[in-house]
Amino acid sequence: MCSINIVTRDSIVIKDSNVDVCEKTQISYFKKPNKNDLGQFFEYHPQQPFLDTPFKSSKAFYRKNKTQRCWLLYDIFSQSLFCSMCLCFSSEDNIFTRGLQLWTHVYQRIDEHENRKNHTICTDVYIHNANNKSIDYLLFSDQKHKLKEEVKNNRKILERVIEVVKLIGKRGLSYRAAQYESSYSLHDLTLDHGNFLEILLLLKKYDMTLNEHVDKITKSAQEKAAWHKSTKVKGRGSSITFISKTTINLIIDVISVLMKRSISSQIQEAEMCSVQLDTTQDVSVQD
Repeated sequence: MCSINIVTRDSIVIKDSNVDVCEKTQISYFKKPNKNDLGQFFEYHPQQPFLDTPFKSSKAFYRKNKTQRCWLLYDIFSQSLFCSMCLCFSSEDNIFTRGLQLWTHVYQRIDEHENRKNHTICTDVYIHNANNKSIDYLLFSDQKHKLKEEVKNNRKILERVIEVVKLIGKRGLSYRAAQYESSYSLHDLTLDHGNFLEILLLLKKYDMTLNEHVDKITKSAQEKAAWHKSTKVKGRGSSITFISKTTINLIIDVISVLMKRSISSQIQEAEMCSVQLDTTQDVSVQD
């Protein structure tokens, strides 16, 4: 069995050697297609011939930075330029939906159309339409976007926590307090929460990201504490706050490893080093 596809200006004729009757599709490739024909329309395009054109193809189909104008089409039968984006998605008529046949200042007309607001909107609609081909995208795009934003926000919070840890270590201060380190007590500013938490509480006054995070975990901790008290169930459950003593200890351990690696690398590069000892004498004049 063999099949011959004959492409005409307005349609495709499909002829099968085993079938006596020719089947003709109704899709027009240089007219506004039906919604169900968009996939077939964009599979056929872009049509950008380089021979027998009344303009310089490389200049029309490519921008000055050598990127291709995939939206620009040329119909060799009507000798007209079209915009595939506007043909499919524009509700307004323009010279590129009717077919541009005036070659005076053609390159300027192409640039002007590409920068028009309506063309930009149609391009955005095309991108959205192309992305929506995936069922997974339709079902989970909103969740993926929220997850991406959550990860981005968590990175910002952790960056601030690390900077506070580095500051306390640089100044040689203690991190923790004797008590009142629980998240549900952070709303009470009369309590001493320790250097780390007190610095965070100060920063949250001037940092929207940190303010929202600390308020959120404080409220959540208070609700859990009330629930545990009413049900008499022990344990605080699974919770990631980025400000717990466990997180702080992990950050300190990571900083320690990085410092040791840096020192080791410097010693290896130097190939030779010295060790300086600083001692103190006691009352018996012994070091």
